[in-house]
Amino acid sequence: MVTEQPLDTLLTRLREALGELAPEPLLQRMKPVVESFLSQFQLVPKHEYDVHMKAIDRLEQTVAALEKRIDSLEQADS
Repeated sequence: MVTEQPLDTLLTRLREALGELAPEPLLQRMKPVVESFLSQFQLVPKHEYDVHMKAIDRLEQTVAALEKRIDSLEQADS
């Protein structure tokens, strides 16, 4: 199964939303403009973003637990 690229999805949605207001040649000229604009950003799919955010949350919890452990060791040492 071939999945549609995000840019193609966007242009398809524009084509559907604008209908006759945006002729096909205009939409084809928009593609490189939109592609150039989007290339400025480091975009990732939502599911990848969610996975990374969960990993960051787990790391923050680990750091907090380690800080708490260090504090208790320092307290016991003094």
